[in-house]
Amino acid sequence: MNYYLKLSSVICLSITTFMISGCNIVGGGVQLINETIMPGKKVQAEHDMQDKDVLIWVDDVALDGQYVAFKKYLTQKLSDQLEEHQAAKSIVQYKRIAHYRVSHPEYSQQTIAELGQAFNADHVLYVLINDFTWVHEAGEGYYRPKLTGYVKVIDATSGDRLWPKDQIHFPLVINANLTQGQGSTFETKLMKEFSEQISQRVSPCFYEHRKEKY
Repeated sequence: MNYYLKLSSVICLSITTFMISGCNIVGGGVQLINETIMPGKKVQAEHDMQDKDVLIWVDDVALDGQYVAFKKYLTQKLSDQLEEHQAAKSIVQYKRIAHYRVSHPEYSQQTIAELGQAFNADHVLYVLINDFTWVHEAGEGYYRPKLTGYVKVIDATSGDRLWPKDQIHFPLVINANLTQGQGSTFETKLMKEFSEQISQRVSPCFYEHRKEKY
């Protein structure tokens, strides 16, 4: 629910309460609006890429060639969110990445910096998936996506790690809720939702945003 819808709901509640309880409720109503509606504190970008050409590279070592669609959706979700917030000068389109993987089968032997150079990128937003679970042990038709891995930003010229500065990488541990369904349409929808969940964890590190209180 966005802030404006929340605001409307709380104001209506406050007016109703005021009509019933009288003026002494006004102070409490204002406090309720402030605490429930007002956005949290402003959080600065941890790493600025606004003037950089960026390659988003999702490493598929843990997937062993499976779930190619998931890599695509995750790359696109990250790209979409960074573009929405103007967090990069430009971002390499996924179709170029897919074509490169087919035309350059030796890509798995290249360094992260070399991959960035191949696309004339300044920075590489590198996502490594260490472990990926898709189907739940409950059996066919049950899904609970889980992913562990890490993210880092590499300078495509020097190969230096630019982000995070205070640790080797930014750890990822993402768990989705257990859900039930069947069919390719359902799986596609679930992959996109899980990719969105991961993107919302990673992308805000690269643009100024407000952290909601609730």
